Amino acid sequence: MINFFVSFSCNLRCPYCFALELRKRHPAPMDDATFERLRDWVAAYRIPLVSLIGGEPTTHPRILEMATSLAETGSKVALFTNALASESLLERLVEHVDNFVVNYNAPSLLTPSQQEQRCRSLALLSEKARRLTFSKNFFPGGMTYDYFLEGLARYKVSAVRCDVARPSFTGANSHSVPRSLPAVMTKVVAFAEKCKNMGVPTGLDCCVRLCALNEKDTLFMEKQAVKFTGICHPSMDIFPDLSASYCLPLYDLHVDDVTSFAGEEALQWHMAEAARPLRRQAANRKCLGCDLFQRRCQGGCLAQKRRNRLPRGESLS
Repeated sequence: MINFFVSFSCNLRCPYCFALELRKRHPAPMDDATFERLRDWVAAYRIPLVSLIGGEPTTHPRILEMATSLAETGSKVALFTNALASESLLERLVEHVDNFVVNYNAPSLLTPSQQEQRCRSLALLSEKARRLTFSKNFFPGGMTYDYFLEGLARYKVSAVRCDVARPSFTGANSHSVPRSLPAVMTKVVAFAEKCKNMGVPTGLDCCVRLCALNEKDTLFMEKQAVKFTGICHPSMDIFPDLSASYCLPLYDLHVDDVTSFAGEEALQWHMAEAARPLRRQAANRKCLGCDLFQRRCQGGCLAQKRRNRLPRGESLS
């Protein structure tokens, strides 16, 4: 999947967000000429799935035209959103978007008017969207999920995407640290079990250090959670200036122009090779003595490990 970060502008300030700080590096939204180059690249290499993301992509003034144009190439379009857009915009987007992935934050992170708007938007998407996915991020101060389960019951949600909050490029966001991962994963597994009981499959977005789970929970997550793995693969995040990175937290693993690559597979291989040295350099002694290391597990989030091993005073920014 290719992610188009069409704008880093957003109408929320979520404490775990690892995209907010990149707004200074990419202050302008994706312009028409850049989008047309990307669309032509998608069409030429028949990329099957493209995500429109941000920031909040619905703040882009031409988001409808972008979704329409990408759908016309034959690609399926996913839209990552907080569902605070107007019903009139969403009503037009449903004709071209295959999956609305809604970041379903706790009500405490929204104002009363935002809560009302989200309810109206989700009522429309529940009725008219081809597919509706909810997204949950577990972060310090954001571990509860009763409100989320209530949302699953209220709306026709097809699937759940969840993740443990990772460090942003500078580490300024609210994120989990390695020592807290076992306790966090206990919460994630309990959450996945609740979703399963409601008939909704879950997908864990990023890799997890496998020793953070016991054997029973590992087996459950392997069966229940789509993409549950100990090894991450490039997310291929493309920015408004045609540059791209391995993922947002590993922003320094960067290329200047994605259209110089012969499609999604070539870009993915380049990013994977760029990250290869990190997989062993970031390992600790426990990882090096584990039979699963570099076969089924990379020892945890590369961005987290890289940040922990920076010399004192050095910054990734």
